[in-house]
Amino acid sequence: MSYAQALQYPLAEKPAPSERMEFYQLGDIQTKSVSGNVHEAVFTPTGQQVAIKVLSKSTLDAADTEEVVLSKIDTMLKLDHPHFAKLLDWFEANDKFVTMAGWQR
Repeated sequence: MSYAQALQYPLAEKPAPSERMEFYQLGDIQTKSVSGNVHEAVFTPTGQQVAIKVLSKSTLDAADTEEVVLSKIDTMLKLDHPHFAKLLDWFEANDKFVTMAGWQR
């Protein structure tokens, strides 16, 4: 099963953010920043290594509003280039945005 196949939920059946995180085994924090952290992780249904970025809404400033973050996510979903990690999934929780991308070293 591929990552994409594992994420094919009918919209009405798409798990809540807390349930979706159960599909991931979080590893070490690879990068820390003012806005959030990037964790190394494994998507357990397929064993695919991914990077999970957790962006806290409380750290957003005038340059990075929620609308800007959503626009960046939309652009990343459309991006298909070998030099950029592919955005695989994302969700918005009450106080954060969480993105899952292909792991790049």
